[in-house]
Amino acid sequence: MVAGIIMVSLVPVAVLGALAAKNSQEKCDTALERDYPDHRLPPSQRYRVDDCNSYAVPLYVLGIGGAVLAAVGVPMIIYGAKSVPNGPPTATLRILPWANPEAGGLRLRLEL
Repeated sequence: MVAGIIMVSLVPVAVLGALAAKNSQEKCDTALERDYPDHRLPPSQRYRVDDCNSYAVPLYVLGIGGAVLAAVGVPMIIYGAKSVPNGPPTATLRILPWANPEAGGLRLRLEL
């Protein structure tokens, strides 16, 4: 259950990282379109296309990783919650009568 909680708590971090990568990629693409509206880059500026495309890897890794964390973490929470007791174990005190042909009485039994 604890592992599931940790996994699900990391999902927003992964989603925010994926959104940041997507925004950075769009900003880079917009800057390229603004600087070169005819989509013809001089040979000295070809590295800028690779820079813009480098945001794809973190975008997919964080996006898919966040989805996997959510898909695995939620069932772990549900499965782990079933085995957690509702409260502390209760101690019971029993009074047990006993009798035989020679004697009789009560026995006090404490179960922790």
